[in-house]
Amino acid sequence: MELPLVASDWRRSNRDEAPLKLLNRYAEKNPSNFDEGVSFITRPGFQYFPVTFDEAPLPSTGLKALYHQEGLFNNHFFVTDRRTVWRCSENFNVIINDFDTTGYNCESWSYNRGTFTAPIGDIPEYFFHAGDNQLYVYADQGFYSGTLTYTGQPEEGATVRVGQMYYKFTSLGVDVGTPDGTSGNPWLVDRSTSGLLAIQNLFFAINAGERIGTSYSTNLIKNPLANAETFDAGKLVVYSAIGGSIAFSPVPTTVSGTSVLSWGFTQLEPTPVNQSWIVPLPFLTSIVKACVTFGSYVIIIAYNADIAKDVVYWVNPGETWVNALSFATAELLPDTLQSLRIVGDTLALIGKDTIELWYLTQNPDLPFAKLSGGSNRVGGYEGSDITINNVLYFVGTDNRVYRLSGSTLQTISDNSVSERVSNFVREEGPDSNSLPRAIRGWSLYVNDHVFYVLNLGTQNETFAFDITTETWTTWSNITNPLFPDLPNTILRQHGGKMVTTPNATKMLVIDIASGIIWTVSEDYKYDDLTSTEYEPIKCIVTAGLPQRMRESSPCNEVYLTGAMGNPSVYRLDTYIVTENEDFIVDSARRAFISMTSYIPDVFDDHPEYFSILLEYSDDNGRTWVSAGGFPVNFQDYTQEIAWRSLGQINAPGRLFRVTDYNLLPRIDGLDIR
Repeated sequence: MELPLVASDWRRSNRDEAPLKLLNRYAEKNPSNFDEGVSFITRPGFQYFPVTFDEAPLPSTGLKALYHQEGLFNNHFFVTDRRTVWRCSENFNVIINDFDTTGYNCESWSYNRGTFTAPIGDIPEYFFHAGDNQLYVYADQGFYSGTLTYTGQPEEGATVRVGQMYYKFTSLGVDVGTPDGTSGNPWLVDRSTSGLLAIQNLFFAINAGERIGTSYSTNLIKNPLANAETFDAGKLVVYSAIGGSIAFSPVPTTVSGTSVLSWGFTQLEPTPVNQSWIVPLPFLTSIVKACVTFGSYVIIIAYNADIAKDVVYWVNPGETWVNALSFATAELLPDTLQSLRIVGDTLALIGKDTIELWYLTQNPDLPFAKLSGGSNRVGGYEGSDITINNVLYFVGTDNRVYRLSGSTLQTISDNSVSERVSNFVREEGPDSNSLPRAIRGWSLYVNDHVFYVLNLGTQNETFAFDITTETWTTWSNITNPLFPDLPNTILRQHGGKMVTTPNATKMLVIDIASGIIWTVSEDYKYDDLTSTEYEPIKCIVTAGLPQRMRESSPCNEVYLTGAMGNPSVYRLDTYIVTENEDFIVDSARRAFISMTSYIPDVFDDHPEYFSILLEYSDDNGRTWVSAGGFPVNFQDYTQEIAWRSLGQINAPGRLFRVTDYNLLPRIDGLDIR
């Protein structure tokens, strides 16, 4: 009799149902399995990715996100932690840039806090990334910059030139006469009562920011050649509004009619190429939540403290600043905006209570509009959203998992997953090391399968939804070196991205805690902890035989069918010995440990690594009885894996649980006689 293996991980604790575990395996259609037609495949291993940081992330902060856009920045990828952004070189063996992102200390787990724009004519490609309350921009060859220093309050009539625009300090009113920014009629800037306040007003004037009509002339327009980045006691920093090339015309910087203002040079000068610069925003922000590229526009969500509301702003194509009039708000409900995603040819505004779809209008004055019928009264948790093959996947604030394709919203979570998400959301307090208790959704491509991977915090659980077969499983690593005393129910990896190199396309993954980068290998049989330490992949499948009323069945033998004859990564016949015969290495010649100490330790301390364990439960999974571990002969393709004389099965039936450490890359079925 066939014992059906469960295709999804199922646990409903509040219904007191039998737990059906599926760990680190997933179902795959298999026409060579003539009985069930389905096999259970071991998930891929995570192989250590050799990257050297110029300044390594702290283990307590880890890596937050990984960004890559094929064809831009020489196919380099970018990684961020809470403080720094690194650019990773094409040959993937060294981090070549650590960006200066002073104040970059964002706690949000949103994955979409970085985005790319392609070159437009002479304007280079840009990488935009969000900090805690700022948006930053980076260009391949850097920007030009200059510093205006001051030693006191500017004199009446003191004039500052930046590019082709002139600004004159005055205390007689900022709209006197007909200011137009030319040398004969400079824009007027309130000189205020101190040097700091006057320089602050000039900062707003260069960026056409807040305080229009009070700090500067009402008709003033944004300086098209320069952005004012920061000001403080003693200086104002300005950088070119276009980056990346010496070929651009110089941006003049001069002063006149003053003894307290001075520039270091008469034009903006080159600055370090690994510098990120703050994008001027025309409002007081307390957080920038997300940024994406949509039709060459860079769209951001930011909290506008002046109106106490989340607002959608955009950077026009080719520009590096936000126009004060370039904004919109969610229309269905005034709820908190959580994230932005591109879904097909629409922009999804993900709020706490709603999701709205917007489209490009081709109108430069109002480039976006809400799609009629493109609203859903369900919101999403920040960090849970990801777009996979033009379909949006996210965890709704009702604790269900959804996918949005076009304007069609569909629930993909079962009651088991929704219950465990609900339990996680109800818990209070941060994870250890003060990591946020956040939900993280990301995508994983492997073995022609696509997974929506869902991490609940850093210590709870990880689920993987197989988009190919539409089934759920749980994934985890055996140990977590950062949290060794906690249950090992979560995958350390918290984010992934397909990265294209000149020679291959790699699936790279990162995590929020350790700061390690891994590559996903379909044939890798274990998970790396560091460059020299690794661990096996623990796999579990479950089957069951229900019994009703007074039914009873003998359990004479239980047979397991799988990929027999395949060598385990822990067997000596899969290794080769180095020339001096004192180290065991794998086929890639990675040394692990001395033979004299390795072999006894593994066999004595971890005999479970070399056998397949069968357990059974007659009380709906409350207690389990071991039927013993079955040692596997990896050179015997005809070997029977069977457990015999397991007694009688009475109501309510018997659950069977098979555990191995990636000894069988494929399990086809479990049978009973």
